[in-house]
Amino acid sequence: SFYGLYDYSVYAAIWEDTEFTGGTTTERNIQGFQFELAGYTTPYTYNNLSIYMAHCVEDVFPIGPAVDGSDLTLTDETLVWSGNYTISSNGFQSITLDTPFCYNGTSNLYVRFENRDGSWQSGFGWGEYAVAIDKAMYKFQDTTYPTGFGNEYNSRLNWKFEY
Repeated sequence: SFYGLYDYSVYAAIWEDTEFTGGTTTERNIQGFQFELAGYTTPYTYNNLSIYMAHCVEDVFPIGPAVDGSDLTLTDETLVWSGNYTISSNGFQSITLDTPFCYNGTSNLYVRFENRDGSWQSGFGWGEYAVAIDKAMYKFQDTTYPTGFGNEYNSRLNWKFEY
């Protein structure tokens, strides 16, 4: 997920359609989600965080994925939430979307976190992950927001979608 050790970071993940639908075509209006964090000294605030969602053709990230998703076939990309986010405890954290996302029930789903905080603060923790081969990507750096290519990752943040 967003990572407080660095001033800027990007994290993205892909979920296959069967992870939502159990093999049946079911549209879902995603209202929010929860993700699992640990190791934070609370409260801990990320400033200037943005979250995007999109339908995606691909089911994994390529080697050396573009941090902005431009090397994927994305449709309906939507800024679903932006602002400052305060972590008040460790464990599952919730975000209610500013703009709900209508998942079409047939495509894969792509989610990208952009941490444009621009500052470091002590007390940062980490995300708790489960194995998901090439289903995630990340890039962290100081001084400027990451561009270009990131790293595909074989674990995906523990996640629960809210409909």
